[in-house]
Amino acid sequence: MLIIKRKEAIHQGLVKYYTGKSCKYGHKAERFISSFACIECVKFRQASSHYRDINLSIRTKNKDSKKIYDKSYRANHTQEQKISKLAHVIKRRVSKLNRTPAWVDSEELWLIKEVYALAALRTKMFGFSWHVDHIVPLQGKLVSGLHTIANLQVIPASQNVQKSNTWSTN
Repeated sequence: MLIIKRKEAIHQGLVKYYTGKSCKYGHKAERFISSFACIECVKFRQASSHYRDINLSIRTKNKDSKKIYDKSYRANHTQEQKISKLAHVIKRRVSKLNRTPAWVDSEELWLIKEVYALAALRTKMFGFSWHVDHIVPLQGKLVSGLHTIANLQVIPASQNVQKSNTWSTN
């Protein structure tokens, strides 16, 4: 198996990495980037009958109370969540419009749409999520960028979430 460090795997947008070292239980296997967990350990935990039995008993015991809770929660919070999400989406859309300069022509707008299409295509092809990232964020604390083709890049979602609303010159 090819040795790849966690940072390299993150940079490549992978889900797993391999160090060649054993976990504390002696497994020489790949590890998940998100949890550092050994894949063999995770498989063992999920396959153990004790783990399955506990989950099954909890799920069946709480099934009715969970249904009642879910129904009341949806009734009380769904509309609020929709409004909150809509407000966030509108704010983001207005921000993009305000950060799109007047000199951006229809060809550049078409290229911007193609960048978003590329992110969707990569997500479909690679099986993990890709985002369109503004290199210089639209609403940065130190500096704010423009919504132009030169300020866009397609990167794995994990990197974009990690980057958040920051800007680095790397």
